[in-house]
Formats: sequence, C-alpha cells, structure tokens
Amino acid sequence: MQDIIVIELFCGTAGVTACFKRYGFANALAVDKTKHPGQLAGVISLDWTSTADQQLVLEWLGHPAVKAVFIAPPCGTASAARAIDLPGENAPRPLRTLDEPDGIQGLTANELARVSAANILYAFTVEVLERCCKLHILCMIENPRNSLFWFVTVWIESSVTANLFVQDHQACMYGSRRPKFTRLAANFEQVHTISALCDGSHQHEPWGIVRTGNKRAFATALEAHYPKALCEAIVKAFTLRFIQLGLQMDTSPPSLYHAAKASTGTQAVSMKLPPTVLNNVLVWPAQHAIPAGHKLIHEVKFGGIMCVNERPQYQERILHELALWKVDFSWESIDQFIGNFDCLRILDVQWEPN
Repeated sequence: MQDIIVIELFCGTAGVTACFKRYGFANALAVDKTKHPGQLAGVISLDWTSTADQQLVLEWLGHPAVKAVFIAPPCGTASAARAIDLPGENAPRPLRTLDEPDGIQGLTANELARVSAANILYAFTVEVLERCCKLHILCMIENPRNSLFWFVTVWIESSVTANLFVQDHQACMYGSRRPKFTRLAANFEQVHTISALCDGSHQHEPWGIVRTGNKRAFATALEAHYPKALCEAIVKAFTLRFIQLGLQMDTSPPSLYHAAKASTGTQAVSMKLPPTVLNNVLVWPAQHAIPAGHKLIHEVKFGGIMCVNERPQYQERILHELALWKVDFSWESIDQFIGNFDCLRILDVQWEPN
C-alpha cells in the first residue's frame, strides 16, 4: 500500500481508526484528550485546549503521507437535546441557541468554562479543516444534524465551509438503535454515498432517559459511538476518493477495495478475486431479488416507498449518486420502470479475463 496516513481527531472509541486499520491502512492514527472504555485502537492523548498540542497536529498535516482527516468534535454543549423538556429529571439546560450559538448570556461559571472549552475545540476543528483544504487533504466532519455546532460563528464565517459537500443520514440504517439524523460535511463529494434513510424495516429504542438500576443516561449519549456499519461506510467513502485520485492501495481485505475499484471503472493489478465491471443500474421495487451473477455494490435508501410519477422529487439526488459511481443515466430511460420502489441499487457482474 502507498504510505497513507489517516488521522481521526476527537476519536472516542476510535472505531473509524480501527476500521481503517482493518482495511489495510496500518498508519491510521486516533487522537483524543482522554482514553475511553472499550477503545478499538490505540489512542494518542493530546490536550485540545493546549496551543502547543494543537500546533503539533497542524504540523502533522504538513507531512506528505497525511491524506485524510476525520473529525467528530464533541457536541455536548451544542446538543439540541438540552432543549427537550423532561419534567422531574433535572435535565441539563440549553447552553446555546440559534440566536446565541456561541453561548447564551447568564451562564454560570461552570457552564461558561464548558462552553468556552468547546468553542476552542470548534475553532481548532475549523482550523484543521481549512489547513486540509489548503493542502489538498481529505477532511470529513461529523455532528448530529440538529447540533448547534453547525451554527457557531467560527464555522459560519470560515472561508471554506460554504464549499463543502454535506450529507445527512439516519443512524439506524448503519447499526444504531435509534433513527438519529447525523450530518457529515466533507471537502470531497464521496461523502454523499453515506445517505441511507430509515426504511421502516426495524424497531427503534425510545429517546429520553434510559435507566439501568440506579443509573440514568440520556439516549443521545448512548448513540455517541459509531457502529461498525457506519465506520465501514466512512472508510469506503474515503477509499473511493483515494482511488479517484490514483492512490495505490493494498487489495486485502478485498471486499471494500474491489467494490470501490469497480465503481471507478478501474481494476487492481494483483486481484485475488475475479475482477468486476460496472454492468447496470436498476431501480427496483423492494420485493425484487438481485439476479444471479450480479453483486450489489451500493444502495441508496429513500426512506419510504415512492412512485415513478414522483421522480422529480428525487431526480437530483439519484443523478448525483449515479455520477459518483460513474454510471451514465438518462431520465428518458426511467419509463421502463414500473410500479413503486424504495431504493436505487447499483450492481456489478463478475467476469473472468480472457
């Protein structure tokens, strides 16, 4: 594999880093202030409020092998859940609002300390993003869709945020227990492959207070860790862009890399599986099975059954998804599809070289 360093900041349990390592990115790094129970990869401890430690990370970005950064700044002070009324629960009050996203007036000393520390982290997040854009390093940032992080002054006034690709998804489609809307913002368009919306095929656990014995926890906090399926979707989005940029990577394990290679119309030099070519794209009703000899390499969930006659509502999104996977498509051909459907599926078919 080409020497590629991926850095995960505010890593929590380091699930994204661990996933990168599983797919051959041995130099993936996880960085956070404290170590968390159940961490899936080794973590470098840095104090995010320290100017010296921040400068160290910014210096890392100057290394030519650093190709990608994933950032998940903490959203505790920016959580919209603070605005939910929970009678009798002594719930934490809002510390930010849309009118005062950098912190409301009248904060206590402890609240002000928390908000000020978070603002330092948010400013550092934007500084890293801007440095990545300047150095042509891939960068993806995660926070809940309704987090007030997206409205803090340092984010709104940045010179690069208006040009990012932004994609929302529902966490329950990637292994979480609740249908939380999560937002990803990136400086590369493959982030749009992480787009599944709840299809109603599963039950959700409730929001609010979750009690275990004498302990209580907020459901939002229980959804903070990334499940394996989401980590893999994040790694796949980065990998698609790496391949598009011509970066050479190991082909083991093959499933993720081969699917990504097929999607770009290129093939690995030393593949351990039969090579694949992008063969067709089909928009099907949910009850149809994938035909023999075909492999599903990407699926876009629409969050419910839709009718062909409603296609203008989805045209832009469908065309964008197909463009990401280098699939030629004309709306004139949509008339061949009959009935309702809830997803778009991109298939390939394996072939043996002559």
